[in-house]
Amino acid sequence: MTVGLDQAQWYAADVPRLGKDSLGVWLSGWEWNSSIGKERWQEGFVMDMCRGSMLAQPWSDASWLSPDERKQMAEFIALLKGQPGCFRNSRFVLGNPWKGEPYGYVCSNGKRAFSP
Repeated sequence: MTVGLDQAQWYAADVPRLGKDSLGVWLSGWEWNSSIGKERWQEGFVMDMCRGSMLAQPWSDASWLSPDERKQMAEFIALLKGQPGCFRNSRFVLGNPWKGEPYGYVCSNGKRAFSP
């Protein structure tokens, strides 16, 4: 799922990141939600934050995540809201998701940086 979303970011590189919607992070066993589950949801959520859209869109029901996981998600969202200058300035680093290469993002405001 993550690679597919990042391929879309690469493909539409001429569209400003603030104008792109990755459709968030899906955490569910529901069929309409691709039964994607929640394995490595933290990594997926951080990657979504670093795509630069400034949107935090978790798709889940309340019982799917444990209380500790919900707290962790709230911390991620607080980080995104608290450091908008970093997250709106994201860029790809290393390889190309279309080529099966290792890749990632770096988000920086010139003083702080985040990279998944």
